[in-house]
Amino acid sequence: MRKTITLLITAIVVLTMFSATTAKQEEVESTKHSIEINTENGKITVKETIAIEGKTNETFETVKFWIQNGATEINVKSEETELTKTGQTNNVHTYTISSPDVTKDSPITVTLSYKLPEQTESFQKKLLLNNTEEISVKLDGKEIYTATDLKNNSYFDLTLYDVAETPLTWYIISFIVLLIILLGVTAIYSFKKPKLAKKRDASIGSEEFLNTKKTLLMSLLKDIEKQHRSKKISDDTYHKLKEQYKQETVDTMKKLEDTKSKVK
Repeated sequence: MRKTITLLITAIVVLTMFSATTAKQEEVESTKHSIEINTENGKITVKETIAIEGKTNETFETVKFWIQNGATEINVKSEETELTKTGQTNNVHTYTISSPDVTKDSPITVTLSYKLPEQTESFQKKLLLNNTEEISVKLDGKEIYTATDLKNNSYFDLTLYDVAETPLTWYIISFIVLLIILLGVTAIYSFKKPKLAKKRDASIGSEEFLNTKKTLLMSLLKDIEKQHRSKKISDDTYHKLKEQYKQETVDTMKKLEDTKSKVK
């Protein structure tokens, strides 16, 4: 009988300890969560800084983080304690906290750093701690998201416009290629004409070239405007491209007027 009672008491103690551990996990929260995303040189690097503490002075020995698909070179560390990865299920990464354990009076700061694929168009995050008092996200130094008092399993998805924007050099290269093609067509046209009409044909060819160039430039300006409205290019890129091609259009129109007056 005594043996049975002893076993029963032991079982109750074990169950109580397990329940306490579960409760402790639900009591851990973040006082501040800062996320910095950098897209320089075509690469996307992410650094998350999370201040973690317990709501009570009971110890907390594990912590979980959600990291989006495709992340590589994942590094998780803390200056206050050692973190050891003990498991991963889909996007959830589990780490064991070495002594000292996390309590209300012994908070820790955890830093997560990783890289995302270059073609990534959005940054995704799910918060696994019981509560996040304050969170902010910066993209290339510019704040793009802030929130307070986010509960467990809160989720957000932020479009990385600067990553998806069409590079400035793409427009320049496309413009140069089209101009080269246009020059080639104009040269062939002029070469095939009779020599007696060479001078007049050269003027006509020049006029056709300038007309086509003007049409091309105006088309580029419309495309730049469209890309900016859909937020696929940044404000800085938009203003640079618009100013450059607007001035080129004005110069082309002036040359076109001069050529037309000479032909007459």
